[in-house]
Amino acid sequence: MKKPILFCLTAAILIVSFTIAAFAVFGDLNRDRSVDAIDAVILAQYLAGWDMDFTEEDKKNADVFYDGKINAADAVLLAQYIAGWDVKLGPKGEDVEVDAGDLFEPYVPPLDPETLCREIGGIKYYDVRAAGALGMNVSADDSSYFIEGVEGYYIDELTFLLDEETMWRIVDVPCTGTGAVKWKGYKNKNASVNEDKFDGILYADKINDPLYAYTCLPSRRATVMNRVNAGNLYGYDEKFVKILTIGAIYNNSDLPIPDDAEFTICLGRTTLLLCTEEDGWYMASELDTPAKPNNIYYLPWTLGLGSRKLDESRVTLVDDHYEIKMTGAELNGTDKKDQGATGSVLHFWGKNVTLDPEVPILGVVCSFECWIKEEEWAPYVTAAIGADWRDENNTVSQAFSGYNYAITTTPTVVFGHNVGPAAYEEIMDVEKVLKMLKID
Repeated sequence: MKKPILFCLTAAILIVSFTIAAFAVFGDLNRDRSVDAIDAVILAQYLAGWDMDFTEEDKKNADVFYDGKINAADAVLLAQYIAGWDVKLGPKGEDVEVDAGDLFEPYVPPLDPETLCREIGGIKYYDVRAAGALGMNVSADDSSYFIEGVEGYYIDELTFLLDEETMWRIVDVPCTGTGAVKWKGYKNKNASVNEDKFDGILYADKINDPLYAYTCLPSRRATVMNRVNAGNLYGYDEKFVKILTIGAIYNNSDLPIPDDAEFTICLGRTTLLLCTEEDGWYMASELDTPAKPNNIYYLPWTLGLGSRKLDESRVTLVDDHYEIKMTGAELNGTDKKDQGATGSVLHFWGKNVTLDPEVPILGVVCSFECWIKEEEWAPYVTAAIGADWRDENNTVSQAFSGYNYAITTTPTVVFGHNVGPAAYEEIMDVEKVLKMLKID
């Protein structure tokens, strides 16, 4: 898959109609002998790669910056001219030097869905690249081009940097095109031996694929672990003899839970899916619940503060799930604060799955189901998932670390995987995996 070039658009258009004399040539792209907002839209569409019937004369008219190229500098200058600024289109004279970098301060115009949508397969996709050619973003990203209230987004050729809110919003909207988006806060912390690392670039045709999108989206909530997005750490190695699902419940470090809070964490169905060349994806382990979650572990791990066993009467098997009664003090690691604890984590595991050294594992997917019973404490609690490889000495290498999920009162399938972007098309069977995870 060819990667688009990371590029923040830097052109500006102020859509204000301003008619010039009838003999105008430069900037008149619809040949109506005036230069106005319609010409600005035509130039934006041309710069966005629309299939325009541009003659050589049209191209000459579009080169208003008069440097032999048609690019963002022309869009900016044309915008200023239409808005009535004291600028000249076309030749400037031998004694006038103009630098595209010296154009006036940026302005973000209103972006019109009616003129910037293209219909594909019955859906009107808003052309983000064309919108970018119409406006310089005054912020450090391209989020303002992804306006709300449209059917879908046409994301062509470029990679657009987005803020967190916009990134989460567009995954629920149809997207198409050859371009991509990337959360501007993405961090690759994979100091590992995994050659196929997640890279945070989410292609337009993968935005609505929850398995691929998972690798690129920001965490829903914070924890003391400072994990901002998913990462794949260690790929398969023949030294690994076992693998198992790992789960964790943290407090939300951005909204610390009061010590006296009392709440109930519920944990249900836990899975481990593996992929081999011969068998494809199969269910290696499926449990009604994880192993009984008896302990909290103090953080940070580097202090070696160990764990604290929960009273067994507070861990109850109810039908097909565990209910664990906890307090805020336990997730805060309050009883170890004087020893440097920054918090603690309720850890739990799936079932150890023995690996055949003769059969390499191509991919790993894990899941567990969780929710909280008390709505008032839901915003304070975070869930995370991963998978642990283990060698014959029981040394752990983490296959992947998931992003942080927001726990709610509704059962949520917390899932993650370690299949990187290079191997995704070849390895991942999206429909089959989602069905096994019981994700709609």
